[in-house]
Amino acid sequence: MNFEALPVEVIVNILVFLPFRSITNLMKVSKKFYNIIGRNYQKVNKLDIEYFSIESIHKENNNERYKLHIVVQDSEVYPSNKRIINENDIEPYEIEKYLKRLIFKKTVGMVMVMKHVYVIFDILYKYVKGGTTLDKIYLYIEKSPVEESFKKFINSIKNISVIHIDRLCFYPMTTRNEFNFLEKFNTLQRISINQCHCTRYISGDIIKKLIRNNVFLKRIKIIAYKCDIDIKIFECISEIEGMNIMNTSLYFELSISRDEKLVQNLKEYCESLIPSSNNNALRQYVIKSKNKSYGIDTENLKITDIHNFFKRITFKSSSRITIIGNYLDKLFDVLYQYTKKGVKAKSLFLHVDSSPVEDSLMKFIYSFTHISNLIVDRLCYYPAIQQKFIDFSKFYGLSKVSINECFCTKQISQEVLDTLCHKTPTLERLKLNAYKCDFNLEYFKTIPKHIKDGKKMKPLVVEYSILKDDDMKEHLKDHARRYNYEFSNYLNDKYLFKNRKNPKQRFVVVMFKKNGYNYSCISAKNIDFMKLPFQC
Repeated sequence: MNFEALPVEVIVNILVFLPFRSITNLMKVSKKFYNIIGRNYQKVNKLDIEYFSIESIHKENNNERYKLHIVVQDSEVYPSNKRIINENDIEPYEIEKYLKRLIFKKTVGMVMVMKHVYVIFDILYKYVKGGTTLDKIYLYIEKSPVEESFKKFINSIKNISVIHIDRLCFYPMTTRNEFNFLEKFNTLQRISINQCHCTRYISGDIIKKLIRNNVFLKRIKIIAYKCDIDIKIFECISEIEGMNIMNTSLYFELSISRDEKLVQNLKEYCESLIPSSNNNALRQYVIKSKNKSYGIDTENLKITDIHNFFKRITFKSSSRITIIGNYLDKLFDVLYQYTKKGVKAKSLFLHVDSSPVEDSLMKFIYSFTHISNLIVDRLCYYPAIQQKFIDFSKFYGLSKVSINECFCTKQISQEVLDTLCHKTPTLERLKLNAYKCDFNLEYFKTIPKHIKDGKKMKPLVVEYSILKDDDMKEHLKDHARRYNYEFSNYLNDKYLFKNRKNPKQRFVVVMFKKNGYNYSCISAKNIDFMKLPFQC
């Protein structure tokens, strides 16, 4: 059959279903196919742009010139095949020649560094469509009057995960008060904005629309130059949270050029963050100024202030909870009043020093039914004597535990290890820093019980440090034989690590195998776990 005899409309409809490689070969067949494909290039399949980077370069005649770097997937069948396009000095119309033959479909990264440009965003807008999926975009625009074209370009991409705006300067144009360059993105999770001092475009209305329209937003970071912008933004966040429309936790960070007004009105700012409804989850806010962080845990905060704060919100589902303090008295009693059974937390960090608060601390901790990562940096109840350590079996979904034993109250015992190894089937990584010299002998008795009654549990990786590094080699061999482990060959001379600062100190690395599961233990101090000569 002679395809050249078919009408042009029919040929174009056929070309839409052909892969890019077939189209390029077809252009070489005849002049007719070459002309038809050239006139209908927007309709046929093209190669996908994986990475796009463009940077303007300065010329004496003020003409727009650019550096261009594009990484393209050269094959739909083999995605690992890449084609790289590098141009160090080209004009805008030459960029358009490349874009006509390529497509922004699933782009991993886009970097745009612009200075004194005028037409580039008009060109890019032609080739970026609503179906484009972009993981990350970095923007630096300086002294370029391209406000309207930039707005059309950025809002034409509906699927962006991360936006980092290092500078937006449209000088000599004056930014309009109602200017809003961020509308609705379907997948936006993080945004960072560094406001230019000559075009102050960030307002409370912009942040309000940003949070309202992007329900998957997890992190906002803004560097601003307006002294009163923090008040407006906090009012917006408080209003949005009161509507209960957010689907995820929000981390908000604001940096401003001056901090006098911020420090004076810090209490009012914190209160404005609190939603009126007590059903909302506690979210995280950070206010930064001159490399200092301000938040709810301010200096000279009294117990009555904490009472007033938690009267308006409840611990329902928090991402990270960090408690650091010494000489505490009533803090955990107050926190326990505002926690209800069933609280969930991804991470709980505890550093309590010289505080006789064991009973109130345990009540507060046990109010959490789900903790993924538990870090006990220090629990010191001096002058009181510790009665019992944390019962880890009461937490559902516990996958990582790190315990730094306090030298005055030695919490780690055989009972604690039995609970961790036998009653927490979801545990994957355990890190211990102990002060008992004979603790290592008792510890290895618990590992064989990790596979109980033939039930398979997740492999357990253990990193164990002790204050004194005695010669454990013979003891570990005895325990390996006693519990029928297959003792590996890692304990020969070439796998004994030496400390460069102290050549006499050795790092002993042990690896046991049983029933196809690997159990690893490091008896060392200051060793990089990821630099071992084997994978645990």
